[in-house]
This record gives sequence, structure tokens and C-alpha cells, in this order.
Amino acid sequence: MNWAASVGKVKEPTIVDVFYNELVHQAVALLAIAALVAVSWHFFRSRPARRAQAGHGAPGPEKVPGLAPREPPARRFFRISFGALWLFDGLLQAQPSMPRHLNPEVVEPSATSSPAWAQHVVNVLVTTWDQHPVTMAVVAVWAQVGVGLWLLACSRGSWSRLGGAASAGWGLGVWVFGEMFGGILAPGLTWLDGALVRP
Repeated sequence: MNWAASVGKVKEPTIVDVFYNELVHQAVALLAIAALVAVSWHFFRSRPARRAQAGHGAPGPEKVPGLAPREPPARRFFRISFGALWLFDGLLQAQPSMPRHLNPEVVEPSATSSPAWAQHVVNVLVTTWDQHPVTMAVVAVWAQVGVGLWLLACSRGSWSRLGGAASAGWGLGVWVFGEMFGGILAPGLTWLDGALVRP
């Protein structure tokens, strides 16, 4: 049975129930994976110290890693702020109206006033979301929660830089597909006045 053809016949409470059941099942799976990764990470990080205590003596000065530089306060402020915003946005994304009402109430109205080429770009998301509303809504929730937790958990190194890149990439995707380029392509806008509301 084609989901896209039948989604209009499915009652709203049924889709909401499926949406929340899917979120709960995936939350349990993600927590189990996170626990496994944390235990593995701790095990492999503590191996050199256990080997040193087992008979090789205390590690020499050349084996003691230097202290990592502290994160600058401004960087920490922005990392934590963006992480908290993504986490909050992911929780807002879990509203019951997201699977069925995002396209007709948010994406499509802003797309109608945009150029044809921009409508074709956004049509990819609209078509995919209409065919798989529950799956796409769940992906949006976990993507935003994941980016938020990533930024909050990683303060230094490559993982922190990758978290920043993931945050920028997801934000760009939301701006293009979810907000239709922020409405800057709508007719009547000028470089001087921007998006001023005209009577």
C-alpha cells in the first residue's frame, strides 16, 4: 500500500501514536548504543594506565600527556549556547503536529512566493516528507537533539570541530528546506529595504 496515497486517510491520532512510539523505541536503542560506546571508551582510555600499574612502573615524563589547553571562555559560551538551542529545538520538533502539518503550514506557504527553481529544490523535501511523515519527523528530532548533545559533550579537538560543522550544516539545511532560504527570494524584496512588510 502506498503510504503517500493513504496518509490522508490515516487519522491524526494514529500518526501521532506511531510517531511517539517510534521516538521511544529509538530513544531506548540510542541510550543502549551510548552506554556501550561510553563503556568501550573508558576501557580503551584506561588501558595504558592499567598496563603501567601492572608491572611497567609509573610512566616516565615522556609518556605523561600534557595538559590540554583550556577552552577560551567565548568559545565555550557559544558552543554551550548553540548546543542548548539545538537540544531545545529538537524537543520542540517532537510536537504532535510535526509529521502531518510541517509541509502544509510552514514549508509550502513560504515556497509559493519563491522562484520556480527554489520551489523545485524544496519540493525534494516536501515529496519525501509527504511519503514518510513519521520517519522524517523522527529523523529531524534526533538530528537536532544529536547535534545539541554533540556540541555540549565535545569541548576540544577534532570532535568539537566536527560538531561545529554538523551544526552549521544542519542549520543551513533547515534554512534552505524548512524556511525556504529565509524568505529572501520572495518577490518585492530589495537590497535596500530587505523583507519589510508592505501594505
